[in-house]
Amino acid sequence: MFEGLKESATIEEAFTLHEGRLGSYVCLSLNNQPEAFGRPAILNEKAVRQALDMGIDKEGIRTEALRGFARPALSPLRPDNALFNPELEARGYNPEAAARMLDEAGWQDTNGDGVREKMQGETLTPLQLTLFYADNSQGIRQMADRLKADWAQIGVELILKPGSLGQYIQDVYAGNYDVALISLGAAPLPYDFKQLFHSDQWRANSYNNFSGFVNARADSLIDALRVS
Repeated sequence: MFEGLKESATIEEAFTLHEGRLGSYVCLSLNNQPEAFGRPAILNEKAVRQALDMGIDKEGIRTEALRGFARPALSPLRPDNALFNPELEARGYNPEAAARMLDEAGWQDTNGDGVREKMQGETLTPLQLTLFYADNSQGIRQMADRLKADWAQIGVELILKPGSLGQYIQDVYAGNYDVALISLGAAPLPYDFKQLFHSDQWRANSYNNFSGFVNARADSLIDALRVS
């Protein structure tokens, strides 16, 4: 609707339109503790996570699925937050480099079906992930479709699992998922990273640290920040 108003000569003549900035961001949450629910240990590999990042055309998602209204997010913090690091740089869209990284990590399409696979123990594991998202927004649905297409180009099969908001919350916040489209708050106010990113906040079926992120260095920085 707002897009149509911007293109209206009548509206442009009579009004001045302003675009506000929402205090939220949309991101992909990658489950770092898949074994807790019997899921393959795919996202435990740093190379896989980095390849997935480079395999996403974020500008295409911003301009097409989100109609140009979004801005790239480099961290959970807004740029006007005092803790934001202005030196952060995003990985660019580079499907060729992503494919090479997966090759080097041992994920290769050996049977020619377009999906990479790798031996994990005695099991040949396909590079197949399920994306959980709440099916309550056209923009979110378009983002999911775009992710599926982007990752297919680097040999990753993404299975889309839309659901009601209630079921989505039950699965994702309990940690029972592979990848999830998440919308979280981002304010210019002081930010406490502990609930979402500290290792002592993770456990199965907890609504804290639902990505299962565990990193000793991050823990020490979060603890220091909370007493500074």
